[in-house]
Amino acid sequence: MDPRAQQAREHHRLAGEDRDSASQHRSQRDRLVRELWANERERWTHATLATAVKCSPQLIQKIIDGRTGGSYGHSPGRDPNAHSAEAWS
Repeated sequence: MDPRAQQAREHHRLAGEDRDSASQHRSQRDRLVRELWANERERWTHATLATAVKCSPQLIQKIIDGRTGGSYGHSPGRDPNAHSAEAWS
C-alpha cells in the first residue's frame, strides 16, 4: 500500500479516537458543572462557573439546561469539533 494512504488511514483512525475522547471529556465537564450547580448553588453563578471552567456563561447555561449533547453524542446541526459556545448555538 502507498505510504501516504497508510498515513491517511492512521490519521482517520486517530481522528475517530479523538472525537470519542472529546465527547467523553464534554460529558465529564457537563456532569461536574451540573453537580456544582446543584450541590453548591449559593456559591456559583453562571459567570463564576464560566470563569472557573474557562468557557462562556452561555455554555454554562446550556449545560445546566441539558442542551449540550453530553455523552449522547452531538446534536444534528452542531459541529462536534467546536470549542466555543457560539459554535454550539
